[in-house]
Amino acid sequence: MREKHENDWRCLHLLQTKELAKTYFHRIRTWIEDHDTEIVVIWISKHGDDAATGSDQYPDVTVEEKQAYWKYITDIFEGRLFDSSVSSLQDTPIKTLLERKHNVILLASDYVEFTNSSNLALDTKVMLNNELSENYPMEVAREGNINAFSNGKVHREADSSGGSFWLRSQSGEGPRETQKYVAELHLEGQGTEKYEEECSSAFAIPNMTKWCPDTLMQQSQLHNYYLQRDLEEAYQNIKAGNSSWDFPHAFYLDAADSDGGIRVGTAENGFGPSEVTCAHVLWTDCTGSQPKCPDGYVGTGEKDHFNVYDTDGTKHDFCIVPWHNHYRCCEVPSSDIGTAKYGYVDTLIAANVIRICGHETILRTGLVTKTEPTPCEAALALAEERRRRHPLILWDDPDAGRLIGWPN
Repeated sequence: MREKHENDWRCLHLLQTKELAKTYFHRIRTWIEDHDTEIVVIWISKHGDDAATGSDQYPDVTVEEKQAYWKYITDIFEGRLFDSSVSSLQDTPIKTLLERKHNVILLASDYVEFTNSSNLALDTKVMLNNELSENYPMEVAREGNINAFSNGKVHREADSSGGSFWLRSQSGEGPRETQKYVAELHLEGQGTEKYEEECSSAFAIPNMTKWCPDTLMQQSQLHNYYLQRDLEEAYQNIKAGNSSWDFPHAFYLDAADSDGGIRVGTAENGFGPSEVTCAHVLWTDCTGSQPKCPDGYVGTGEKDHFNVYDTDGTKHDFCIVPWHNHYRCCEVPSSDIGTAKYGYVDTLIAANVIRICGHETILRTGLVTKTEPTPCEAALALAEERRRRHPLILWDDPDAGRLIGWPN
């Protein structure tokens, strides 16, 4: 995005960055110098639009202004840019790219006008298949993922043979109408039950009726809780040798974390829950004050005078005495589900090893009797070991929108 009043460019994805775009380009260049065995891919476009050109891509920006900024970018990365006149993304091994110092791959929308058809960029209109996906309702999101992954091999090979790259969105922002409810909630003040209930109902998750995920991080972590199951189901099918299954060439997603994980827990800051997170809920009988909870459970101070339900469906009827209430007890989880994450990077690496080495590698891994495993066996064993650090983790917490068996 170009800011006319300052004659410069900023990054934009719903929100505008505080710093100018060139600040981040310089930081990437510095990082590459310290990590010269890595490759960074940068896509330059107006809000992820791969096909628009001219004024449809960058309104009110002249060709001269575009190409001047393109020169500025290439000057920053001079000596580290992928050069399509020398290398090919389809045929050149990563080892060779690194030897040639092709550490930064630039994808450009509006390729002709923005880059003047430079060999230091790739045209997204030609080589990028940017597949958007539905986030909500969750049933639709899951159906779309499973359909894409179960037919992934055909899709991936068709794109590859045509010289394009299959990129699939797994972004996790909530239903569009929640933007209105969140704005009203903050304008009116926290605790406004009407807006909280309208917001929570927009997610259409059973029994999530009073919690509004009112930040992008909360919405992304909720989405990732269900996304992890789709990724794991696809991987297990790939591992089992179901040949039609495969992943796209790449994803983009939200709430990525350290160690190759995506956040699926309930703690927004990633360092632990801000309140007690319930693995299972028990409600007490009607009483005038918070009673002692059963062993393994803690009281949260929440109370309700009317009908309530335990996690297993046990019903507690409304309290006859006006000043009596049911009190909520939460089971202390065996692991910290506030900071839980799923190892999506290692899952994709393991799937790549299987694709490259062939499914027979799976049949041998873990059954090897010779002293030295093959490189394929060693790579897969390492990826599987890393996957065990952050496995698929599911638990029931309807108040926070986490359900084990839904949607089917």
